[in-house]
Amino acid sequence: ATTSFENVAITAPEGLIYTGPSAAALQAAFEGGTGNVVCTVPTSVTLTGDLTGCTVLTSDKIWELDGLAVVTSGAELRIQEGTTIVGLPGTGDATSYMIVDKGAKIYALGTVDKPIVFTSQNTSAQEVGLWGGLTLIGNAGND
Repeated sequence: ATTSFENVAITAPEGLIYTGPSAAALQAAFEGGTGNVVCTVPTSVTLTGDLTGCTVLTSDKIWELDGLAVVTSGAELRIQEGTTIVGLPGTGDATSYMIVDKGAKIYALGTVDKPIVFTSQNTSAQEVGLWGGLTLIGNAGND
């Protein structure tokens, strides 16, 4: 039997190899493990609104922030090394930006050779305000 996945990333401990007989057995073994998380890769490259559950941004696409994208409390965002995320142009309520809310997790492990890049869609202009930015909300006070 063959097991195939589409738009799914599986995170498991290093060195874990599954050699079971079926997709149902694989799912049962995965769900019975400790710390295993089922993540999905969005089907659209446009990121907007709430990101819930576990989302993986892969390095084989250029991801676009269109307005506000929020990694909600309890959710995870995993960004592969070498990934590019661009903010689409807009001002006011149409500003493109990402918030990682309090209680959410972000895993973004770029490298020197494969950095994670947040930038504006307009790479020819060198000016302030081309996109809204990335905001991490924590437990600190905001006075």
